[in-house]
Amino acid sequence: MSEDTFPTDEEIYKAFERYNFGLDKPEIVPFLKDGLLKTACGYWNGHSLSTILIKLNLIKSELDEEGETYYTLTSRGTFCCYEWFKRR
Repeated sequence: MSEDTFPTDEEIYKAFERYNFGLDKPEIVPFLKDGLLKTACGYWNGHSLSTILIKLNLIKSELDEEGETYYTLTSRGTFCCYEWFKRR
């Protein structure tokens, strides 16, 4: 997994193989985009989506001073976020 590439279809489908959100394959990438944007804005995703984003190396889990978990974007997540949501 390179830091400046999008997740491949194979990586995405492998990360989703144990989860069933009732999504068809074309609907998976927009679902990932929404989760990544929510994380970038400081909002919380559900556990399953957060786990998938971690498997794809788009976000990482960290602990704050009180021991609470929060999520931040990785370099790959930052690249994908900028590319997916850039102004056109």
